[in-house]
Amino acid sequence: MRKIILILLLLPLCAVANPNQDLRLDNKINNIKLELKGLEEELNRLNEQLLFQQRLSEQVINTVSVQLNASTRSLNLAVILFAIFVVFLGAYVTIMARRIENSKKDADQTKHDVERMLNVVSQTRRVVKKTSDDINNNITKIYQQIKREETISLLDRLVDIPEDVINIFKLLVSRELQSCDFTKLKQAYLKLKTISFGKEYEKTLEDEKHNYQILLFQHFFVLSIKDVEIRQDINIIISDGIHCAFGNDLEKSTEEFVELLTQEGVKKFKNELNEYFKAFLACSLKEHKEIYKMFFENLKERRLRFELFDTINSDKTTRVAKMEYGRLLAEQYANVDNLNETEKRVLNELKHIEEELEKESTPL
Repeated sequence: MRKIILILLLLPLCAVANPNQDLRLDNKINNIKLELKGLEEELNRLNEQLLFQQRLSEQVINTVSVQLNASTRSLNLAVILFAIFVVFLGAYVTIMARRIENSKKDADQTKHDVERMLNVVSQTRRVVKKTSDDINNNITKIYQQIKREETISLLDRLVDIPEDVINIFKLLVSRELQSCDFTKLKQAYLKLKTISFGKEYEKTLEDEKHNYQILLFQHFFVLSIKDVEIRQDINIIISDGIHCAFGNDLEKSTEEFVELLTQEGVKKFKNELNEYFKAFLACSLKEHKEIYKMFFENLKERRLRFELFDTINSDKTTRVAKMEYGRLLAEQYANVDNLNETEKRVLNELKHIEEELEKESTPL
């Protein structure tokens, strides 16, 4: 490029030169033209190379651009896929973490349940052992508890169906009843008294009433004669009650009877006392003289002891009992100095009864 500029500057100088110099100048010009032509050719070649390089560069750029676009799309797709993978991975990790946490909770719960079950088993084992020990060591008490539950069930049955006493009587007559059972037995008895089966069943109904009366006498003699509703019903079967009683039943009834006499007075129960001694003298236990001692010893007051003697009738059905009881009085008080007139009269009456009985027993 610099050479072209230099030739253009020298051309005016050559135009004003001498003719001798024109030939040289023409040669130079030709040389210059040749050089210019060579330069033009070089320039054209360079331009062609430049254009080729430009086209090549454009192709390269386009190729790179295409590749970059393809790479970008691939990268974007990879990013999207990676993002989706990360999301699924995160969800998977979260789910697995929750499962692991739930598994841990389940494991803790299972452990807790196992521990609880072990405690239950341990407690059950202790209860079983205690129950076994109780059964072995308290077999009598457990039997009594079972029998008590059965008794309650039987009494409830009578309250519902009082006429069933015909089947239950033997079960109740031979076992101990508690004072709280009196209400149920009385309730069943009074309910039975309101039932009417017709004339053909009168005897059966009377037998059932009699069974109740015997049960009330045997188990609740005192409560029965204190009760206004059934007192008279018990009075009329005292004889039957004593005839059906065993020795221990009679002693129990006597002890309770004396306690009642102490609390409420002797004369209030005069009829019951005479029926009691009358039946006692006529039963198979009449030689069981502990009954007289129970009356005497459990009546702590001296006044009541003498009052009991006076309350017993002097007729043939009871005078032997009156004599036996009177002898206990005489043994205790005959030699006492401070006897009052009533007490002296009682002791004299005792002697008179003894004389009468002795005369009656002496053969003519």
